[in-house]
Amino acid sequence: MREILFRAKDPNGNWVYGGITSPMHEKDGKIRIVTIASNGDEDISCFIEVDEDTVCQFTGLTDKNGNKIFEGDIVQWTDSDGNNRIDFVKWVHGGLVLCNAQYTVGSYLNNDLLVIGNVFDNTELK
Repeated sequence: MREILFRAKDPNGNWVYGGITSPMHEKDGKIRIVTIASNGDEDISCFIEVDEDTVCQFTGLTDKNGNKIFEGDIVQWTDSDGNNRIDFVKWVHGGLVLCNAQYTVGSYLNNDLLVIGNVFDNTELK
């Protein structure tokens, strides 16, 4: 089973990681990331409002350095012809797909991916 984890940016532009609430279940219609914080004695659930345009789901895969790969990440990798490539990650029909501005590479499940940024913070890489 894959870990269900999301990330999104809070109103200050900081990344927040955790579960996600549905806007239909929130009275104000906003999406929140649910995180767990500890005050030393107990764990407390925190609901942090996020920009829904930045919500990304964890793919269940890690890059060659052990970093979790999320939708919207930009990855560097070497194709079967030995070409160095930079593409962004999409999660389509339950699988990781690499895309760029021209075409979709297709499903990719290899451990030589390296996360070098994301489409929100590194638009120059996309």
